[in-house]
Amino acid sequence: MGGFLYNFGQKMNFFRMNPRLTKSGYASIWHHLIYGLATSKAIVTLSAPNVFPEKEPINTQDKRLVH
Repeated sequence: MGGFLYNFGQKMNFFRMNPRLTKSGYASIWHHLIYGLATSKAIVTLSAPNVFPEKEPINTQDKRLVH
């Protein structure tokens, strides 16, 4: 299916054979680069074991209501 879409796009001139980057193309590359770096840093930071300390499990069977 992917080959069909690619060939169809080339026949309809959706893709250029010699791609050129414009100002918006360079801006898009920078945005994707910054987004990727920030996302990878967030994943690494949140995966550290000291970010979310373990809590003691709540034992609901030992709780007694005192009136």
